[in-house]
Amino acid sequence: MLFGVMVNQWQAINKMSKPVIDLLKQTTEGLFMPSESEYPFNVVYWESFNLNETTIQQKTGIIGDVRTVTVDDFFQGVTKQEDWYEEEERNVAKRFESLVLVLKNNLAEAKVYEIGNKQVHAYILGTKDDEIIGISTVVIRT
Repeated sequence: MLFGVMVNQWQAINKMSKPVIDLLKQTTEGLFMPSESEYPFNVVYWESFNLNETTIQQKTGIIGDVRTVTVDDFFQGVTKQEDWYEEEERNVAKRFESLVLVLKNNLAEAKVYEIGNKQVHAYILGTKDDEIIGISTVVIRT
């Protein structure tokens, strides 16, 4: 399974982690990462392991170059508020701002692992009570 434990398989989750998982599900519902194509976000939960560039490939089964970037850098283009934005665009930017705050305020050591070059699988992950929690999406870069 590429995106970790899926929503209907949360039985073994630490009770302390469930509120964060629920908050991530709520915050990302109906939100799509804009790029050449728009992809939804999926909530990711893994039991604790040493999270690094090598283990992220092993855990996801996705082979490719792995880069890490900060949460702020990854979401920089979608949290920006421009004067010329219509109301809908401002609302989407506010939702992304909220998502960044949820990630940074609820997960320790949150960072983004990007796998691939053109079709980039992005895992925005951190830890909570020794468990790995976050979200994933795909970004197309040409």
